Amino acid sequence: DSISGAEFIYTGLQPLEQTLRQTSGVGAIDANFVPGGGLGAVQTSAFFNAVETNQSIKTQFHSVELNRVRWGFDVVQTNIGMRYMWFEDDYKLVSRNNLGHTGTFSLSAVNQLIGPEVGLNLFYDVGRRVSFSGFGKLGGYLNFYRTDLDLINNAVQYLSNAHSDTNLSASLDLGANAHMHLTRGVR
Repeated sequence: DSISGAEFIYTGLQPLEQTLRQTSGVGAIDANFVPGGGLGAVQTSAFFNAVETNQSIKTQFHSVELNRVRWGFDVVQTNIGMRYMWFEDDYKLVSRNNLGHTGTFSLSAVNQLIGPEVGLNLFYDVGRRVSFSGFGKLGGYLNFYRTDLDLINNAVQYLSNAHSDTNLSASLDLGANAHMHLTRGVR
């Protein structure tokens, strides 16, 4: 019979990872990028006429929300609260060409967002224990981000860039749920 309460939500993923290894005995693997901006064939030699390449990508996401929730007539729920989200993406390419040159290209990006959000959840009861709902949440955040870029070719580091900044970001979450009431207080 409560008309208000608190809600804690955690959403997270195990790191999503993928790797790809390619080999060519005749050095027939070329990178899918074009050197420029001061980088030429000398700085990127290991990425062309390659006999072996190894690529890996890794993505992680975590979100924590703490909301003040109000219910009305068992058909509407509103919430207002704070949310923290953390994203990390990492990419790495290691290549070895037919001349024995080895190169590594890596890129990493981390975003940390924190800010307020508001939401609305509309319910439709099908029976005594089953209901469906549709929801929407809108949030505005400070986005603290950092990117790192490195390029090493034949044991010489040609790029090592890092950049950090803060921007404003927003999110819109939309979704649908099915609910099963197990007891009066547990759903």
